[in-house]
Amino acid sequence: MISCSAVGFGGPWEDVRTFAPSLTSVSRLERLTGYVGERTLEALTLGQGDPSNAHHGFFALLAALAHRARTGEGQWIDMSQLEATAGLVGAALMDLEATARCQAHRIAAEPVMGLPAHEGPPQFRARGAVRTVRHPVIGAFALYASPIKVSATPGQDRAHGPLPR
Repeated sequence: MISCSAVGFGGPWEDVRTFAPSLTSVSRLERLTGYVGERTLEALTLGQGDPSNAHHGFFALLAALAHRARTGEGQWIDMSQLEATAGLVGAALMDLEATARCQAHRIAAEPVMGLPAHEGPPQFRARGAVRTVRHPVIGAFALYASPIKVSATPGQDRAHGPLPR
C-alpha cells in the first residue's frame, strides 16, 4: 500500500491537508520565483511538485514490488509530498538566502550550499528529512533523506562511497 499524503505519517503536521499551491509555498519552492525586493510571483511552481511527487511514489512502488517478488511480503509506503517537493529547493534556496543576507550587510558573497533550511522545522525533524552520513575519509555530513518511508525495508547505509587510492 502506498500513502502519498501531504506531509507523511508522524510529526506535528500529520493531519494537515493541502493542495499544490500551498504545498509549494510551505516547501519554500515559491520563494525561488520573482526578483529580490519585488513581490513573489506565486503559483508558478505549481507544475514542479506534482510530477516530482509522482516520480518519487512510482519509484517507491517499484521498489516495494521488487521486494514482494523476492520475499512474498508486502509493504506500507509512507511518502511525504512536502519532503519530496522540498528536495527540489535544496541548494538554490540556500544560495538565494545566504547571498542576499551577506549582500544586505555589504559583504561580498558567493553561493553557499547546505541544508540548514530543512533541518530546523519540527515537521522535517520529526520525519528525519535530513540525515547524517559518515564516510571514513570525508567524515560526517548532512544529506537529504528519502521522503519515502517503507515499512519492511527502511533505508540504510550499507556501504560508503569510493575511497581515494
